[in-house]
Amino acid sequence: MGPRSGVTMLALLFSWAILAPWAALSTVPSTAPPAGPAAVGDGLQAGDPVPPLTDVTWIRGEPVSAFEPGTVYVVDMFGIWCSSCRGRIELLSTLADEYAASAEDTESAETKVVVIAVAIAPDRTGVTIDEFVDKHDDKIHFLVAEDRDDKTTKTYLDSAGREVQHDALIIDGEGRLAWTGLAGAIKDVLPQILDGSFDARGFAKARRARIAAWNKAYPETLKFNNASSRGDHDLAARLAKDIARSHESLEYYFVDEYTAYLRGDQGSKAKALGRRLMRRTLKDNRYALRSLAWKIVDPKARFDDELRDYDLAEQAATRAGELFEDEDPWILLTQAWLAIHRDENPQAQELLKQARPLAEDDKVVSKLIKRAERAASQED
Repeated sequence: MGPRSGVTMLALLFSWAILAPWAALSTVPSTAPPAGPAAVGDGLQAGDPVPPLTDVTWIRGEPVSAFEPGTVYVVDMFGIWCSSCRGRIELLSTLADEYAASAEDTESAETKVVVIAVAIAPDRTGVTIDEFVDKHDDKIHFLVAEDRDDKTTKTYLDSAGREVQHDALIIDGEGRLAWTGLAGAIKDVLPQILDGSFDARGFAKARRARIAAWNKAYPETLKFNNASSRGDHDLAARLAKDIARSHESLEYYFVDEYTAYLRGDQGSKAKALGRRLMRRTLKDNRYALRSLAWKIVDPKARFDDELRDYDLAEQAATRAGELFEDEDPWILLTQAWLAIHRDENPQAQELLKQARPLAEDDKVVSKLIKRAERAASQED
């Protein structure tokens, strides 16, 4: 997404869903939150009371000014400029419909579930949240609020420790934090919280380990940024490898190691690492695979074209597509460039046609799609 330095951790936390986090590198879809200007704090812990949603403007549905006892709340913090966030509309609507139907179909007193999406950084694309909701109203079956002054974002994300891999919360029937993490995991975690099988102690322990790993790695991420910025690719590669090995939540730094090899003209090292990442290390990490594939095909990449491993990009994009439940514009864009490389321009044009509506509210991806469309329209 842009350089890591000079921006807030909060902004970077959400930029990872659509843009590249790596300093001095070309734009790519992010794999996970990059290092920010401050280390991660302890923040809100599992079991702590969650502050109410009192500093938001409600756009859709009845306002929730307090968390009612006996009701579980799913809160997704999203940006309308973020393609991955917009892709969660179906997930959140499905959850809202499922638990609304469950409450209506049973005579027993089941826990009520309320799904809320809170829009952050609403003016980033020039599209207002009101316009966004009106446009997608038939698909949105959950409550929507807008955080116009960042108070709620700071409360919910900063208070949750600005944690790695975090953009959603589940608040239990007592108004306490039950879980925080990536919104895509909600569908698996929520049933466990409702039936009492969720391992809260294990979750808290794993979260503390992630935070500890992030804090320990933080100085090294700064060194990595500096090495990348000044073109010391050997050092950048070594630092990225060490960071990636320090904890599983930081494995996306292996993609930085791969890119450092390419930028340092070490094609053989990049090829060996890429194959290992594809076979084992990142084979189930959809964001990292998506980023790996795009870094290879990105027409603005800062390395020799002869180092582009298109076979690896094809494998990574295909695997990432399998792992994403919905179509992703970055993957379609990557596959389009792969088709252009194979001189299969009609296929590229079809892929870009599919990608365009998925990126309609995302200026960055839309601009990249236009560039690919121009390339795909050229005669051989």
